[in-house]
Amino acid sequence: MVIFKNILLLLFFSTYLLAQDSFTPLEQCTYENEKFWIKILNLCPEGNITCDKVIYVGVNKDSGKYIILNGKSISDVNMNFKGYVFKNGIYEYNIFKNNVLYISKNKQIIQEYRLKLCER
Repeated sequence: MVIFKNILLLLFFSTYLLAQDSFTPLEQCTYENEKFWIKILNLCPEGNITCDKVIYVGVNKDSGKYIILNGKSISDVNMNFKGYVFKNGIYEYNIFKNNVLYISKNKQIIQEYRLKLCER
């Protein structure tokens, strides 16, 4: 129930911010590139290597359109953090710890983006 409330708050907050003329996602983002801002919200307790309660919010810098996806963290067999995976129907968004975003359709990579951490 708490997770559901957090997701609803995020949705309402994101919608409110996107409706504002003075919206500056740079203050809210985790990653960015020339096309969009991305915020990753990890809803698991701090220190957990694996988490299946991660939210991706991507905002297009030109149009202001956004997408919100549920996902999880990914790790190797030795429990080393590798990144995140998010599903959107037949599409999969993978962000790896080397700051690369891969967007796949039916397991085939269709887009690749180099990301940088947002300035805070």
